[in-house]
Amino acid sequence: MYENAINYNKDKNGNIWSVDKFDWQINNFYHEERMNELGFDYDDRWDSLEYGFILFEESGTKFWSASRGCWQK
Repeated sequence: MYENAINYNKDKNGNIWSVDKFDWQINNFYHEERMNELGFDYDDRWDSLEYGFILFEESGTKFWSASRGCWQK
């Protein structure tokens, strides 16, 4: 459903400094290194899903707090 969901985060000059991808909107700047350490590929949707479940299990909604207004009612 969200395989094409990509958000490009830009600085004040319009330069992309990070990317959020797929269902969980995993950010490459903060999570790609750990994903690789765990054997996941940041560019693979299914690896991103699995990693998102790990983050959620470890930390609840902590990593999605900035977007809380979009998903919490």
